[in-house]
Amino acid sequence: MKLPLLLNYSQVMICKEEYTTAVTHLNTVLKRDPHNVKGLYRRATSHAGCWNVEDAKRDWRKLAEVDPSQQTLVNRRLQELDNLVKKKRSGGEKQIKRNVLETIYTINYIEIFFFLCV
Repeated sequence: MKLPLLLNYSQVMICKEEYTTAVTHLNTVLKRDPHNVKGLYRRATSHAGCWNVEDAKRDWRKLAEVDPSQQTLVNRRLQELDNLVKKKRSGGEKQIKRNVLETIYTINYIEIFFFLCV
């Protein structure tokens, strides 16, 4: 299967909040091309949506390693994720889920243009 098809399909799954499906397809992409920027970005986003914090952080860091021009974005996403973890520990789980989804939607609608053009 072609990588662009899997990448596009995974974006659809992210928009539908079907993060585990997106992760599955992105694992296939990254198995074939471990340095795929879109794949890393989307899998990190999907892991965050599934609340797989450590996996999300790992993918964000790998993205910065593969594409140093994304370091500012990665730092921002890591900080947002850390803030969400702190809020969860303080007991605001319903608010956390909403914040995670808002962050993901912000990522998808504001920054997706960049990743579609790359």
